[in-house]
Amino acid sequence: MSFWTSEDKIPVRQTRVSIPCENGLNFTAGQTMNFMIPPTIEFIQPKETYLRWDAKIDMGTMIPTRLQLDKMGASVCIRDIRIYSGGAGGTLLEEIQGYNCLTSLRYSYEQNESIRNKRSMTEGGQQYNPKSRGTLGGPQCETNNVTENANFNSFTNEVHPTVVTTAHAQQKVKCLLPIHTGIFQNDKVFPCLLTDGLRVEILLENAPRCIVPVSTTQESQPLVNKVVFHSLNGIDNNQDAGPQAWDAAGVTREVFVRRDNQQIALENFPFVVGEQVQFVDVSQNQTFLTATGTNAASPFCAADIYPTIESIEHFAYSGNAAAVGGEWGLTKIRFTANVTREAAGVNNRVMGGNTEAKACWGLVSRSFNAATQTQKDSIGYTLSDVELLIQQLEMPKGYTSKLMKMMKEGGSLNYDFLSYRNYRYSALSGDTQVNMRLPLVETRAKSILCIPTCSDVLNTAAQITGAPHDVNTPAAQEWPAWTTAESNKYGYDYNCTKVYNRNSDAGGVDANKYVPWFSDRTGLEGVWDFLTSYQLFYDGKLNPSRKVDTAGVSTGRSLSQQWAIEVEKSLAMGNIRPLSFRDLHKNCVIGRALSLQDGVYNTQGKDFNLQLSYEGTAADGVNNRAPTKNKLWNNYVCHIRRLVVKGNQISLEV
Repeated sequence: MSFWTSEDKIPVRQTRVSIPCENGLNFTAGQTMNFMIPPTIEFIQPKETYLRWDAKIDMGTMIPTRLQLDKMGASVCIRDIRIYSGGAGGTLLEEIQGYNCLTSLRYSYEQNESIRNKRSMTEGGQQYNPKSRGTLGGPQCETNNVTENANFNSFTNEVHPTVVTTAHAQQKVKCLLPIHTGIFQNDKVFPCLLTDGLRVEILLENAPRCIVPVSTTQESQPLVNKVVFHSLNGIDNNQDAGPQAWDAAGVTREVFVRRDNQQIALENFPFVVGEQVQFVDVSQNQTFLTATGTNAASPFCAADIYPTIESIEHFAYSGNAAAVGGEWGLTKIRFTANVTREAAGVNNRVMGGNTEAKACWGLVSRSFNAATQTQKDSIGYTLSDVELLIQQLEMPKGYTSKLMKMMKEGGSLNYDFLSYRNYRYSALSGDTQVNMRLPLVETRAKSILCIPTCSDVLNTAAQITGAPHDVNTPAAQEWPAWTTAESNKYGYDYNCTKVYNRNSDAGGVDANKYVPWFSDRTGLEGVWDFLTSYQLFYDGKLNPSRKVDTAGVSTGRSLSQQWAIEVEKSLAMGNIRPLSFRDLHKNCVIGRALSLQDGVYNTQGKDFNLQLSYEGTAADGVNNRAPTKNKLWNNYVCHIRRLVVKGNQISLEV
């Protein structure tokens, strides 16, 4: 008789139990959490297991700027997870290396609006908020929400005019996380009494990989969403009048910003008091102001002295276009010192209108550029009040004793669950033909999911902000000039996105501008890097029989249909519901379903090889560029594992 079958229904009582962490309550990046589910909790409902903690970003000595957890939420903090049977010398039942990378893939493709909303409420993730939407043609973005963000305190605008003169504060985010492992996502009851309990080890991720800034403030994100210069006097009428303009070599301590991109209330303003800033032309990416007349040859020049925000004020509706603050209310920024408008290299006048010869200048943060390396490295996070919440099942009287009697009489228990094993492979940017051997050993494999993450060595600022390289090396940090041939811009970026930008020459929009959109999720999401095609070789033949073309999706110009079909099947067999492909250009994955429905595939002795082609060259233009990124391939093999309990012996069949 199997333990899992019964002729009669069994009444079960469910109780929520909190398991404290064995080695502390508060943890920081790089540390390990240890949980022990004791055998006295005889049965659990594994799918109702959650991690609960309060997450807070620690600014350290960093120059003020708003920071938040990655958009996937607090799961980003989990690098690796291991689950052992209890007792001395416990058996390793499950291990997922690169847990946050796999979860990032799950959250990219297993999503809809309802799911994203729930994750933002329970897991500390970010969700697109219409209150923070761009109004100049920029794309929707999850990380620009400053009005309703649990990571930091928001400005209020209940009393007009409102003035903010104090620095912002990061806040604790209450998180309740499901555990996306085979055991803890299984629908079957788990018998802890037969495994002498369960021991869970969680290794925490490095801080720069978990933290992102508000995208509205970053030059490495679409510039069209930035806070835009309005004038020096804050008067709406007579837009073309001289007082409205910022003339060459002009000096001021206060500027007004436009209502574009939802700057209609103080609560929508993304910058904070104490933050160091600079204006750039959002179409040409030129800098034009510094403090005290310091020359700014490059927006990444660490020697520059950037203006510091002293106060932020929003003016209420006045009904008078000639009043300071305008008719409908403008936001005023006051700096701690006078700011000088540069005379060379830009338009002679910076004005607030959209007419010909008026540049559209956007405000960007320079806190990371101005900070020392010590200040940047002081950024971290703290997870406090950590606990593991489990659902205990209390069986009827006599049920447990009957089960144990059967086990002692030679009975056995087989417990199957779907898990993942990560086979990692490193590839250099110069590798245009990659033959990746995968030594698979799984006897009941379902699918394989391959994610090429960027493995370039980046400093703290580059990882957090998405800047291309070392922000303290100006020569290496020049952005691709718009005067350069379009093909030359593609070698710099992680992911290029076509957006509509203000054209300072014509006052309209230019649909042919491609903005370098650097990733602030390095190591978490897959990079296409102009992959041309792929194919798997196993069991003595090519699978599929023809190469899967990926040139269209990897350049962002079109969709590769066969790739989408292969990925959909591999995700479904890997217990990831393919509900959305909205992130297909942002999070690269290639996959192969090794079986269908309830079937499995024995990979032992099949000599698996993943063959990748990057057929472009540096001169081929935007459609077929050569790869530019060093990559760490995370190859997750989804397979069924079997836990076998016989007597006092515990074994695992993979």
